Amino acid sequence: MSPEDFLRNLEDMLRSPRDDLGKTFFEPALKVCKVYRRNTAWFRQSAIGIYAPALRHFIDNEGKMEMLVSLTGRVNKDIIMALEKTKDDKSKKKILLKYGNKMVWSLSGLERKPEDWNYQHHLLTYLLAKNKLEIRFAITKPFENSEDENLYHEKAGYMTFKDGNSLAFLANFNESEGSIKRHGERMHIWKSTDKHNDTVRRAYIDEIDLQWNGKDKFTEVHKLSEATLMKVKEYALSDEEMVRKKRKFEEKIKNKKTLEALVQDNSSIAFNIPIIPDFYKGNDFKIKQHQENALAAWGDAKFNGILAHATGSGKTVTAILGLCKMAEKAKTVAIIGVPYQSLADQWVDELTNFNITAIKCYESRNNWNLKAQQAISKHKIRNPNESYLVTLVVVNKTLKSDAFKEVISEVSPDELIFIGDECHRYCSIDGTKDLPNATYRLGLSATPFGNEEHSAAENSELRSYFGDVCNEFSIRDALDLDILCQYKYLPISVHLTDEEYEEYKDHAGKLYLGSSDSSKQEINMAAVSGMARALGSAENKFRAFERHIKSHGLSGRTIVFCGDGSTELDSDSNELNANELKDKEIAYEILRENNIRTSFFTCNENSKRRKEILNDFSNSDIRCLISIRVLDEGIDVPEVENAFLLASSRNRRQFVQRRGRILRKSENKKFANLYDFVCLPPPGETKSSIVDKELERVVEMAQDCDNKSENIAFIKTLISSYDINEDLKIKIDLFINEHEQGSGLT
Repeated sequence: MSPEDFLRNLEDMLRSPRDDLGKTFFEPALKVCKVYRRNTAWFRQSAIGIYAPALRHFIDNEGKMEMLVSLTGRVNKDIIMALEKTKDDKSKKKILLKYGNKMVWSLSGLERKPEDWNYQHHLLTYLLAKNKLEIRFAITKPFENSEDENLYHEKAGYMTFKDGNSLAFLANFNESEGSIKRHGERMHIWKSTDKHNDTVRRAYIDEIDLQWNGKDKFTEVHKLSEATLMKVKEYALSDEEMVRKKRKFEEKIKNKKTLEALVQDNSSIAFNIPIIPDFYKGNDFKIKQHQENALAAWGDAKFNGILAHATGSGKTVTAILGLCKMAEKAKTVAIIGVPYQSLADQWVDELTNFNITAIKCYESRNNWNLKAQQAISKHKIRNPNESYLVTLVVVNKTLKSDAFKEVISEVSPDELIFIGDECHRYCSIDGTKDLPNATYRLGLSATPFGNEEHSAAENSELRSYFGDVCNEFSIRDALDLDILCQYKYLPISVHLTDEEYEEYKDHAGKLYLGSSDSSKQEINMAAVSGMARALGSAENKFRAFERHIKSHGLSGRTIVFCGDGSTELDSDSNELNANELKDKEIAYEILRENNIRTSFFTCNENSKRRKEILNDFSNSDIRCLISIRVLDEGIDVPEVENAFLLASSRNRRQFVQRRGRILRKSENKKFANLYDFVCLPPPGETKSSIVDKELERVVEMAQDCDNKSENIAFIKTLISSYDINEDLKIKIDLFINEHEQGSGLT
């Protein structure tokens, strides 16, 4: 396509994600572009992923990309603190330029070993070294501090073409994959082929050139340092090496496009005929050994059982692989039950990688009821030996409804598979009574069962539906195989006030221990809830949290778990209680006062808002999430580096799930930090059940952490200060002895 043909076919206004800016604008434009000059608040490596399919032509055409990037956008806490301590403008600019060059090091992979680079790293260093990409830094004048009014936030650009044509655009997206593809951004375009737009187009081009050349009186411009450019050239591949890298990458793209083409061609492979992808999230797809073992074990158990796999170890993909196998030679209906809409959305997205388009059975009934009925009706008349999968992703609240039960009543049990994600949700008396009558059943949970001593009946209920655990894969297994990220466990001890301790003891005194009387059980639940509130909302937890934030700040993305610990996992309520509302506001105020961009992520935020929050969190627009309940289970936020447990339930399931939130691996994430506020009785009290229960959690969390010795010292201090239950003492001694023997300390 010639530049003129491209321009004549190009719309004057585009909007993502409706128009897919990557495919409708950037790919065809860069194939014929000579110069692409752009002003942006930030430039991210992910943008190269959008450009990659067209960059071969761009390089062959001797094109050049020029990015004028803000130096005061996305500045981290350390930089802000350094700026605040610096008085003169010259020193501030020096700090920012150092930061800008460090940003380029990170973008191009210079902070890593070259063997750990992906294709985008190699491409960025090559483009920079060959002067095909030039990055300059912009600071808005007058420069005083790092506040938003000094953020260089221009978002305009232009392209010129070899035939003399050009275009200018104004767009509210930055140079990142998320911003270009998903954020609902608009792009206004003025083309040289439309002569009535010449004045506007020319004005934008002149303005951008003025800024790029440092002649705009409101913008100060700086180039990359010589040291950074030298390092880039040192690590950049030669032309021949880059050609080989490019061929390998294009082969992956070709394989992916071939799959997409087959999917779109209904005469070849239609939607909902499951496909195991060759290419998955930027890498070759390969089934891991523990996933193969799990599916084999499920088959041996006649396709009834529970996978007790660690959070982040790939349970969702394992289950989808099982679905693909089940539907390989027979029509199948799959129902996937989940506790939350955010988790449901993740399942729907994940299924698309396997050519499965799920029906979303949540939100308004009007959105799914007719679709589900029609899909089931078509399923009934399909050839029974035909490979086809009807998939319904449903939240547990809808799963129990008469409307949903009526829709699935038409499906034969022998053609039905039920997957219960976070299946411990059904581990209660009558917890499985509303689950589908499916011949094939698969439960997924890192912690499927409660304590056998206290929850035998509930555990039996879960087993009666799913069967027993057919395969286990622990956090230790996942850490040893480098599937999960190593973590440091950092307990912080705090004392209850006298008033809080009396409140705790008052509730504890109302317990009817050993009673199976249902009326007594209600009293027990109220008592346990009151005890949890006394611990979860302890005043000194928030004081210690504030001291930590003031002293250390926050490095990396963070989740703060707070609220009434007793209800975090066990309540289906969509409302926060008074304590939870109060606690989240206290935590938010502490973070706000320390200039940390924070958002709530609770049941009070609707599904659309949660998606926006997670996207902003992933892009670092938000650095901290305050969560109650919603992030306890399943939701995938691999970028999280820190978690603060302000509310720590005694429910083992809860704190194990919360630990799992920070253990998923992510680019540039070396390890995770888990801060746990451990409640102790007021000073002077040496005997209390509080210490026993808190120690049980500390020991559990310390067993697999990367700083075990520090935690053993912490545990020994508590043991020496308090009267500990003898059974717990034996368990702790065993843990300490095993560690010391393994470390050669005995």
